[in-house]
Amino acid sequence: MQKIISIVIATYNAEKTIKRCLDSIVYQKTNEIELVIVDGASTDHTLDIIRDYSSLIDVLISEKDNGVYDAWNKALKLVTGKYIQFLGADDFYLDNSLIEYVNYALSLSHDVSIVSAQSRYVDITGKLLMIRGERYSWKKLKKNMCLSHGSILHNRNLFTKNGLFDISYRICADYELLVRNGEFLDVVFYPTPVIQMQGGGLSFSYLCQWETFRIRKTHKTVAMLYNYYLLFRGCVGLAVKKMRWNV
Repeated sequence: MQKIISIVIATYNAEKTIKRCLDSIVYQKTNEIELVIVDGASTDHTLDIIRDYSSLIDVLISEKDNGVYDAWNKALKLVTGKYIQFLGADDFYLDNSLIEYVNYALSLSHDVSIVSAQSRYVDITGKLLMIRGERYSWKKLKKNMCLSHGSILHNRNLFTKNGLFDISYRICADYELLVRNGEFLDVVFYPTPVIQMQGGGLSFSYLCQWETFRIRKTHKTVAMLYNYYLLFRGCVGLAVKKMRWNV
């Protein structure tokens, strides 16, 4: 029987967070779910912790890679699920959210490119910063990442037909993948938080703003002057968030 969802987790020296991540999957994993972990040859106790969950894991490889998107591309050659979710090693599923997400995917009446859901962003104390994730809009996506990638289910056909992640991007290859396919995506929205993430990661960085600028330029989604304006506005908005959230 084909799996409905393949969960892909890329790890590298994630000993502080991977246990919480895997604990959130243990009681929610069913026969419809596949778990694939690609470790980048961690030098801490990450692999020891992961091996404690060997009965939970369908595929585990550990070897040097060229970053998270390279690890995800390796996983894409191994997964068997109809839909694929890329979960951060420092993120975790909310109570019952994975079970309910699988049930929602099973209820869909037709194949879709993407199921877009929501994520909870918190600070280091666990205080809620925001709920991210909204209904898909190409008008919005061509300007900025408006979806919460950690909560997205990607149809495997998206990669077999249109290619893997572009590893020339360190932070925003997930956004580039969506923009590359944007006008032709068939997306349904599941208006429910599925995972919890900590704000202040690489997506909250000026490099992320720069890569987003590059993606808009490469795919010509907006006029050049407007692209510079969006870069400026994004950097100012990021500075305000960093001050407000202390991240």
